[in-house]
Amino acid sequence: MNNINRISTTHYQIHPSTVNKALGDLFISEGQINLQYSGELTLPEYLLIHDIIVELQHSLNGKVDDSNSFLGYLPDGESVYITKNWDKWVSYIYSSMKNCKDNASYF
Repeated sequence: MNNINRISTTHYQIHPSTVNKALGDLFISEGQINLQYSGELTLPEYLLIHDIIVELQHSLNGKVDDSNSFLGYLPDGESVYITKNWDKWVSYIYSSMKNCKDNASYF
């Protein structure tokens, strides 16, 4: 993974390829990976974090506990987390952005 830089044997940082800032930290201990990241990321930054989680999950055949990664709600009131309801949330965000763009053309 090109976006992960090793800090020590148990600590890695996630960096977007275009900006020299850390988006989050990965800590490895006792067969677990703990990912910590800001709750105030841009959509592309959340996409990167999500993709890394999914890639790690698939490559390690692991389980994800995203119960501490609440992102918001869908229009139907369902909660959204970094993996749970992710695809629905991204679709909702993109459709909202499109609607805002379409409505802005009236002004």
